Amino acid sequence: MTTATPFYTVLQRQHYKGGTRLGPAYKLQEELKWFDSVKKIMPSSYTMLRAKNKMTTLEILKEKHAEQLKKAQGWIKETSQSCSGVAILVATVVFAAAFTVPGGTNDNNGFPILLQSPYLVSFTFLDVVSLLVP
Repeated sequence: MTTATPFYTVLQRQHYKGGTRLGPAYKLQEELKWFDSVKKIMPSSYTMLRAKNKMTTLEILKEKHAEQLKKAQGWIKETSQSCSGVAILVATVVFAAAFTVPGGTNDNNGFPILLQSPYLVSFTFLDVVSLLVP
């Protein structure tokens, strides 16, 4: 005795021949894309059929994937925190580089030692660009 609709039966992963991606959010995204692609080829009347438990295919899908959705949300939160940490480190290095003159300064007059070098000009230009680009 099954409580699934014919549409949901076709949605089962055993019929899916696509690849799997790492990370719960990507897996959930694949499931939703699979749902959309199956929905396009199924007769429209099948999408509104109700199973024996009075649920539509979409309601069954949401119920079955509730845990996966929670994992995906947690994974995205952890990933964004890690990326934020890396971004802070990069910004710190760029900011420090903006105030540090390569080659040092001349103690007599305070000008950069490499003032006439094209490398200093290119470094300064790229450093300013890195501060301006988000």
